[in-house]
Amino acid sequence: MSEVEPHLTAWHDLATRALEDNFYLSPDFISAVLRRYVTKNRALIVFVYRIDDQVESLVAVASFSLRRSNWRMPLPVLCGMISPHGFLSHPLVDRQDASAALQALNEWLLRPEHPWRLIFFYGISETSPFFPRLQAELTRQKVRFLSKPMFLRPMLHRHENFNAYLAALSSARRKNFRRRWQQLQAAGSVEVILHQNLARSVRLADDFMQLERLGWKGMRGTALACKSADADFFRDLVNSNAATNRLFFVELKLNGRSIAMTANFLCGQTLFAFKIAYDPQFQIYSPGILAEIQTVKLFHETAGLVKGEGGATGNSYLRSYWRDMTQMQGLYIATPHRRSQVYLLFLSAVWRIKNIFRQITHRSSKLFCANVCFDNFYSLNETALACCQLT
Repeated sequence: MSEVEPHLTAWHDLATRALEDNFYLSPDFISAVLRRYVTKNRALIVFVYRIDDQVESLVAVASFSLRRSNWRMPLPVLCGMISPHGFLSHPLVDRQDASAALQALNEWLLRPEHPWRLIFFYGISETSPFFPRLQAELTRQKVRFLSKPMFLRPMLHRHENFNAYLAALSSARRKNFRRRWQQLQAAGSVEVILHQNLARSVRLADDFMQLERLGWKGMRGTALACKSADADFFRDLVNSNAATNRLFFVELKLNGRSIAMTANFLCGQTLFAFKIAYDPQFQIYSPGILAEIQTVKLFHETAGLVKGEGGATGNSYLRSYWRDMTQMQGLYIATPHRRSQVYLLFLSAVWRIKNIFRQITHRSSKLFCANVCFDNFYSLNETALACCQLT
């Protein structure tokens, strides 16, 4: 952290000028990750400065972790930093100097003296303004790269108003929401509280974790409070963002008792969904879903917010209520080393052959068994990269 601290002020300023809102590369988020999760010498933070008339201006920040080669992945990989709670790994770049910043960043990353032989970014939205800029710059620099669809992510775009949002839901979901909401109101006094700082509760982080631990995550040992590193990380994140009113925690209370809460953070014009918690004692009312829909309502009532980033895969329950989906891409970038170039050619060939076999199996069920065997044979090197990034 001591090496990063001199850059924090410029980093905060860059976040307001960024090409794209990215809470997962905000200085508060990365600082919490470095304090609680990253072991020494496994993280790399790259700062790119523009110098005009001896005045320095930060134009790009990229965070990485280095994965050593192993039997699953024969090349050492520099991957966009993926923490247990971070879901967007691509760099933060100045919207006015994006091309120049990416050029400088790429030139440094691709120097042959570096120990890594492949660069991998996990989870770049294909609708992101960053994605085509990076591809264009790599093409201009004649750098070999491959992109591959990874998964779908729920997104929320602003409707004309909350009623327009409800109208876009399926009739079954609208009816279920209204029925559960009426049942909850009939059970007692209902209160919806928006926390954007710690004014109403200095223990907001612990209140959320206590509520989360009551549910199935607590039973499975995956709740934030179950591990000290997770709990400390969450407290750091809440406290640092509360100081600038960038919390968006929505708490649902029944007769003064908290029964559900969503934890979200603001970055620019974007709401980043983070966690949800509810008390299973009140599950008859679907309190988690009610809190989520109340979050959407407050999102539409808050001026300046344009979209919501789901921070989850398409299999999440959020998909039913955040209906705008975006395709997330994985981007593989070769370094100048021959092994890196050959490996990317190999991956490209494997993907093409697999696609051909998939097309054939759609036409003829007779080839089904052959396709399964082929898939299993070639899946090792393709899937191992994603596995080594996420473990």
